[in-house]
Amino acid sequence: MSDSSPNEKTQWHPAFRLGLKIELRRFQDILEFQEEVPLTTEPLRMDFLVIKKSSQVEIDTSIGIIFRSHNIWEYKSPDDYISVDDFKLTMAYVYLYSYINSVDLREITLSILSSREPERLFRLLTEELGYTLEEPYPGITYVHGCVIPIQILNNIELSEEFKLLRSLRKNVSVKEFTEVVNLGNTVEKSLINPFIYALLKANPELLGEEDIMNEARLNELLEEAGYVSKSRLNEVAEEVGLSVRWLNEGREEGREEGREEGRIEELMTLFKEGIVESSIVIARLSQLGYSREQAVMLLQEI
Repeated sequence: MSDSSPNEKTQWHPAFRLGLKIELRRFQDILEFQEEVPLTTEPLRMDFLVIKKSSQVEIDTSIGIIFRSHNIWEYKSPDDYISVDDFKLTMAYVYLYSYINSVDLREITLSILSSREPERLFRLLTEELGYTLEEPYPGITYVHGCVIPIQILNNIELSEEFKLLRSLRKNVSVKEFTEVVNLGNTVEKSLINPFIYALLKANPELLGEEDIMNEARLNELLEEAGYVSKSRLNEVAEEVGLSVRWLNEGREEGREEGREEGRIEELMTLFKEGIVESSIVIARLSQLGYSREQAVMLLQEI
């Protein structure tokens, strides 16, 4: 693909993986995160695996209370849903993972995150399989009666504690987006930049809206927080086909030379997380004065 377009799909899965890591950052010393874990020699992969390295510590957050040693996560993007067949496949992942890695089933949990209520699946679980459902926390449904602990999460219904996972959708409000940006007080910006980029790709209208909480433009808020420069936001707007008229256009731009390094770092982070393709990175680097050979060399160093 030579360039991005308004119809290009938002890369939700990389954003989900980043969001989950950040939501569980308090436990980073005892959790190990593995992405797209292969189960066979064929392309059969789980979305995410969270390994709990110590049985002595409880993950005292609602999405992690059920955690055991090996915790399988599957994610459905806002355009998708959890079907009955999806559930069967994820259960197959559980048994394959247990068999291939010689892991006791009693040390495995399954979590499935989606933006929709899987009504048909819930009917299958209760009416045909005889399982019982419990909602101990907002947006989290436990499935009782299966061989392993299972939780099915509706990210839209999760508590306010999980701002990142809640925002993995379209129609994110200005207030919600601003709260995600403000997580920079506790989260390394290089981690959250790709997440913000994915939200802007899915919600391009945010680029032109006002932050009603403090009457500041979102672009100013982002720029002051050191996340994404105004020029980068304009690039995002162009990629999604949105024409943005920035306020305070005559404001002192300055510091342009010092921003070039930051732009390159942002581009490389987005590429590394799989959110933008190499062709887009090369094109942007070309605009910054790099030859194609230099751009390719930079990508190869990642």
